[in-house]
Amino acid sequence: MRSRRTTGPLEVDAYSQAGKLIGKGKLTVVDNQINSATGTVAMQATFASEALWPGEFVRVELIVATQRNVVTVPAQAVMVGPSSSYVYVIGADQVVHRVDVEVGTQEHGIAVIEKGIEAGEEVVVDGQYRLANGFKVNVEKVEKTAETGVASR
Repeated sequence: MRSRRTTGPLEVDAYSQAGKLIGKGKLTVVDNQINSATGTVAMQATFASEALWPGEFVRVELIVATQRNVVTVPAQAVMVGPSSSYVYVIGADQVVHRVDVEVGTQEHGIAVIEKGIEAGEEVVVDGQYRLANGFKVNVEKVEKTAETGVASR
């Protein structure tokens, strides 16, 4: 986080209890003491919007980095085996095959795949525990949501 702060202030997003984005701000102060009882560090952010009020409870997210041009899948598509994580990739003939993957970060139901599959490959996101290599599947097409780009039914 410290190295990222040298390029400018970090972004902070504030969300309502219902999960709606209230405002975007910039991190302005990081306390240099750690609360030993909770293991937390106090931070302060400044928001241009007047949507936030004193005493209001919000959930905040500190945006430390944004990854671009990475392969992502819904986190539920990633299975954890005894030796590695894997996904079932759907071939052109609708036959699945298991592919070991290296998972990077996971956030908001999205997993970044660092090794194993390429962009554009289709993966199974539901019912993987009933599959094995060579099984034929029926593919249900789903629409991508505008907010996340993740497929939903």
